[in-house]
Amino acid sequence: KLTPAFPEGGWPAAGDRFEADATLAVEIGLYNPCPDPVRLGLAITLSPANFAADDLVQARDIVDLAPGAWSTHALTLPVPRPMLWWPWSHGRPNLYGVRVEATEAESGARAFAVEQRCGFREVRAVVGDDGAKRWEWWLNGLRIFPKGSNYICDFWLDTVDRSRYALDLALARQANMDCLRVHAHVEKDELYALAD
Repeated sequence: KLTPAFPEGGWPAAGDRFEADATLAVEIGLYNPCPDPVRLGLAITLSPANFAADDLVQARDIVDLAPGAWSTHALTLPVPRPMLWWPWSHGRPNLYGVRVEATEAESGARAFAVEQRCGFREVRAVVGDDGAKRWEWWLNGLRIFPKGSNYICDFWLDTVDRSRYALDLALARQANMDCLRVHAHVEKDELYALAD
């Protein structure tokens, strides 16, 4: 689980970079199916995924797992002035790649490696009745007016492939939408990768 956090202030009037340092909380669920305790070395790397920059953040830690035990391990990475994610209508969808690699501490043998993409963004909804009804959306410190719809790819979810998702997303963008809400289900990974 990846959760970016921003200090107060630092939002640019418009632009790609947050104007202060942020953090990325990384939460990793681990399970030891072995009858013996295991000591793992964890290495986490954050690097640009779809933009060019020399930004690279790394963290290391050691985790001890009891036999047959589940464990959640959390690390926080400081991220200097991260590039921000924006929908296409407001800027660039800057994404980072996060790689978590675990090795057995004694032998150095790789236990597993997982990669995921993430974006640094803050979305806020302000709802209230201060004499006038309010319903405001804020993205990265900027008030926005999202334009979107619910999305259901097909009645038969298993018949949809990457090309169908690409067509649907292109049509949504041509309709000037910058927000789609997957309606009451979870789509295949291809949709989320294309939407990035």
